[in-house]
Amino acid sequence: MRENVGLETAATALAEGLWPSISGMVAFAARDVVDAMNAALRFLRDRSLQLAFGAIDLWTLVAITNRARGLSAASARGHLDRGRSGKVVLRWLADGVARGARLDLADPHAEGVIAAAERWLAASHAGGTAP
Repeated sequence: MRENVGLETAATALAEGLWPSISGMVAFAARDVVDAMNAALRFLRDRSLQLAFGAIDLWTLVAITNRARGLSAASARGHLDRGRSGKVVLRWLADGVARGARLDLADPHAEGVIAAAERWLAASHAGGTAP
């Protein structure tokens, strides 16, 4: 209960202070980022692209491209986890413009948004990148 009250208080303070000036920008950017991520995933899941690189699936393609860049497959998984969780949070922000970006804890989707935000933060810290 204490965590929920703390989250609601922090979200309300943030929304009241920032939301009026950035709501349009956030909604536009969030939708644009989510759409770009979906397009990239559709592209990478294309079977002919995977075969062209000698990959048997999406993860093999990621591993091949990471090796070419000197990165590990684990770093790609971290980025994917961060991206998936960030996508949930961005979608919530984009959809939340009408309600002033308030997180209604009675909403059945609220728990998923909170969990995604926690996973995003954890993946960000694990990867050594700023959230």
